[in-house]
Amino acid sequence: MFLGIEIGGTKLQLGVGSGDAGELAAIVRHDVDPRQGATAILDDAHACNRFVSQREADDLAHAAAFVEERRALQHEQIQRLRELLPLPQIELPFVFNPDITRPQLDTLADAFARGIEQL
Repeated sequence: MFLGIEIGGTKLQLGVGSGDAGELAAIVRHDVDPRQGATAILDDAHACNRFVSQREADDLAHAAAFVEERRALQHEQIQRLRELLPLPQIELPFVFNPDITRPQLDTLADAFARGIEQL
């Protein structure tokens, strides 16, 4: 069995699967308050009958806190731009990929084109 963990600023998803098929045997989604730290992650893993070490939980908690800090900083910067530069803005989707290749570029270009149409 394999355990996949996705951390967002406000959610934690645990997916369990055999690793030899595309289907997950189970997926659990929980809202997360990064301020609860590793304890909440360990509790969620325990609720799924899956082992997560203290170190992994600490690392995951740090990652969630980092994501939340970056999200808050980005939100502040967008708000500041809206106030100081009152022009229409086009917000593009977050592309979770270390490299921007053709599919990601197409996603961003389509969102940009829709944004221009809405101006």
